[in-house]
Amino acid sequence: MNGGWLTGAPGSFGEIQVSLSEIKTKWEAILSISPEAGEVEDFFMIQYRKRKNYTTEEAAELFDAAADVLETYGWVQHDLGDTESGFCMIGAFNHVLTTDQRFVNHMGLPGNVETLLQVQGTGIATFNDEICLTKYAAIDRLRMTAKRLRNGEVILDDS
Repeated sequence: MNGGWLTGAPGSFGEIQVSLSEIKTKWEAILSISPEAGEVEDFFMIQYRKRKNYTTEEAAELFDAAADVLETYGWVQHDLGDTESGFCMIGAFNHVLTTDQRFVNHMGLPGNVETLLQVQGTGIATFNDEICLTKYAAIDRLRMTAKRLRNGEVILDDS
């Protein structure tokens, strides 16, 4: 799989982990800025401070972008997926968070993502793998969540 992947407890922000090639690329970028250890630490702190929470519209765009990924590459179950085989819902979010420049300053998924998707109690992976029956059902759930956010029917809690 290219890119990173999401981990973390259900309902958490998750954390983004990256592949070794991405780590090497980031490290080379850091060393080109400064080989000094103290300055590298400062660089990491600056990057961390740049991260931000989602606005309601940004969260809606994230859900739409994840739906776009499923429409473009396809949908899979029991695997995060990739651009060749398709993605599960979590894999689609991960793909967006690691490839779409609109979301690079965010810290993973919105804090109440499972509530927004109305999968609390089951979780995104269980919904994708055991409840959701088709690619279109997964896309519909993502699009409906974006629409509900924009219409003020659900409240974003990104704390």
